[in-house]
Amino acid sequence: MKTIPVGTRLDVDLHRAFEEEMKRRGQDKAELLRTFIRDGLARYDSYSEQIMQTQLSILEHMKKLQEMMGAALHLNVEQAVLGLRQGANETSEAYKERLMSEYRKTVFEALGKGGRIATVAATRTANAKVGHDH
Repeated sequence: MKTIPVGTRLDVDLHRAFEEEMKRRGQDKAELLRTFIRDGLARYDSYSEQIMQTQLSILEHMKKLQEMMGAALHLNVEQAVLGLRQGANETSEAYKERLMSEYRKTVFEALGKGGRIATVAATRTANAKVGHDH
């Protein structure tokens, strides 16, 4: 195996600890350094893999949370919109279009203002209950 010489400087305390470890393990300097480097690289690879797995897990959790938030938004807004009554002289098609328009308006209002979706939906529901169909 071809080798490349590597030089490094150690402070006195670290050098002393290194020599004690050499004696304890029964290895020479080169062997011990190779052992430390290989162990360090192996640990680095292991930690790197753990970090990647953690990141993937976080992304999966975020995806699930986004799906849940979307479902909650849909349900909140749907409940608020369905609370709107059909006007006496409003056709079924006009009523349906008004509900769809109100649904879109409520969703975009909540998201556009960065407000809490539940608060916006609750306000719409309260307005619908007292007869404010806007």
